[in-house]
Amino acid sequence: MTKKPSEKKANELRIAQERAFSFDAPCRFCVSVYGTERGPKVLRELIASLKAQTYPFERLLILCGSDASERAARRESAKDGRITCFRDAASLYAAEKESGCDCTVRISSPIPDGCLFGIRQAIMMRPEKQAFEDKANGVRALRGSAFSESADLVDCYQIGVRPRNTALTDPGNDALISAGMVVFNGDLEKVAANVENILPSVSRFFIVDNGSDDISSLEARFPAGGKVRFIRNGENKGIAFALNRALDAAAEEGFDWILTLDQDTLCDSGILNIYKRYIRMPNIGIISPFIIHRGKMSVEEFAAGSAPEIEFIYDFGSCITSAALTNVKAAKEIGGWNEELFIDAVDFDFNYRLMKAGYRILRANDTYIVQEIGERVPVKLYNLVYRFVGDHKYHGPKYFSVHSDFRLYYIARNYKWFLKKYRAKSPTVNRWANFKDMLLRFMLYPKGRSRIKMLRAVRRGRRDAKKMNY
Repeated sequence: MTKKPSEKKANELRIAQERAFSFDAPCRFCVSVYGTERGPKVLRELIASLKAQTYPFERLLILCGSDASERAARRESAKDGRITCFRDAASLYAAEKESGCDCTVRISSPIPDGCLFGIRQAIMMRPEKQAFEDKANGVRALRGSAFSESADLVDCYQIGVRPRNTALTDPGNDALISAGMVVFNGDLEKVAANVENILPSVSRFFIVDNGSDDISSLEARFPAGGKVRFIRNGENKGIAFALNRALDAAAEEGFDWILTLDQDTLCDSGILNIYKRYIRMPNIGIISPFIIHRGKMSVEEFAAGSAPEIEFIYDFGSCITSAALTNVKAAKEIGGWNEELFIDAVDFDFNYRLMKAGYRILRANDTYIVQEIGERVPVKLYNLVYRFVGDHKYHGPKYFSVHSDFRLYYIARNYKWFLKKYRAKSPTVNRWANFKDMLLRFMLYPKGRSRIKMLRAVRRGRRDAKKMNY
């Protein structure tokens, strides 16, 4: 079946991203092929699936179950010097041990695109969980790791000495980690509880007051001389300005990482223990949690899901600032957050520039936060709208986030500026998605809301986008 153009482009992008990925430690694959008694046709399909992998194999050993399979294997061997065929299992086992490869993968069926890349990722992410001796243990380990989609098709086990550079996954207990939270009015008791939740896991906690009316109760809760340091802006200069003040303070005090937090987002108290598994990996700019959007997914649904242990994010619109562990050096290198944006689009502008600079965004799916944006109103039309627009984010949610005219202005202004400046788009950030989002906002806001004022805010934002720096 011929792939649609959009599917082909997505596949090409995925291949380019996987080929661009690199670990410090090499991982050479020896692939052993079993179960070829079904005939040469299956064998040819299997070899074709291996050659289509984005991560290459070093050796391909084929156990032939029939004369026809052997003839087909020898023809392939003549074309590719990495391929060797055998008629008995003992000879193949001996060749596996003598291959000099870091990892042997045994397969008996064609494997999906990106399979070898996924196995390599699983091994390099958590080598302490990938030390298994037999096929059954290998399948169980893969099911619980970053690679799980083809665990039933692949048996993976380590032969000989593990790749030397295991420091990639050593817990980063010696890394200097700080946290930063921007505060602007709100429930100060909730703010204090969120600070206390993370405080034991960090060496310093920066609270940036963005012009609140009164935070004396918060200052009394965390007196001077402790881990908490207050930074006062005096007035609300926007989320980006406040984040940069926390970043500057973290850099001045010599911290390697800063955990950026919203004042109303409660994180898992063990979130940093999970993040520390990955901070030694090369070129990591941000480590983020799985985001549960309230109304779109429940915690129970997340727990029952089968998300991989980690994922690399290539959509700059899929990582938010809240609960993101950011590499201080990388953030300073790209100039921090764009203060001209004030609020909205601040996160994906930062993500885009970070990725363009060669840094990676990793999502740790074994920790999460529950995200709620703006006031929520119940929606009954979502399923009907989904039938027409086909966008998954409108399928299933029971609530819609309501923003003030002030926020609508910045949403309209900053989205237009971003799309014009970078000429970049993603599944979540593009003109059509922005249009659909605005259309649904006008359709679904509460009845008492003035559509004229909303429209004026959006028009003013789009007009002012032309005055911004490009």
